[in-house]
Amino acid sequence: MSEALATWEPKGISTNEGGSGDWFPIPQGNKYIFTIDNVTLKPPSGPPRMGPDGKPQKQYPRALYRLNLVEAQIEKLKVFTASKRDPGQDQSTSVWASFNYTWGFLRDGQLQVTKLFTFCASAGGFLVTDDMKAWVLNGGRLDPDWFKGMVFRGAVSHVPKQTGGGVWVNVDPILSDEHNAENRDLLAGRLEREDSELFAKIQNGTTGTDTDLPF
Repeated sequence: MSEALATWEPKGISTNEGGSGDWFPIPQGNKYIFTIDNVTLKPPSGPPRMGPDGKPQKQYPRALYRLNLVEAQIEKLKVFTASKRDPGQDQSTSVWASFNYTWGFLRDGQLQVTKLFTFCASAGGFLVTDDMKAWVLNGGRLDPDWFKGMVFRGAVSHVPKQTGGGVWVNVDPILSDEHNAENRDLLAGRLEREDSELFAKIQNGTTGTDTDLPF
């Protein structure tokens, strides 16, 4: 169990879709509907950062989520940006969300969650958030792969890149009940397959207060 807050690279979400083409970023200041398409885990790279005490901080793998706009949003977006794009410039329709692969820790008996936990919980909705908290507080493990297929509404913002021009695109999920039921059904099936006994206790409201978090 980690006793220190994870550190986060302030790079946001890249607009690069993996090719060498020129991509027009998804405009900021709007809300769009995304699907969590897949997740990739990458090992830590480079030397660890030094903490205030002069000691190296713990390094974590990175969990990278690919977020795709739903089809209806793609068509509307392409029409909206048609006059803004340069000749030959393609419209970006997906982004990558990158987080340290760690879910949280306990401090004075209280659950302190990380950005990865907050992103997945907010994307899933209120019901997913409640289940995730009950799950980890009773010893259940979480897998980044379990959130693939969830649909969520997200607010888009831009952060200028420090070098090379362009922007990083950030997507902040908006906690709402719009897709609660379908997202919860996805996660519920995965939690039940992982530990049917614990899942049943959560559903019945009979979980105890075990707070030995496995991360």
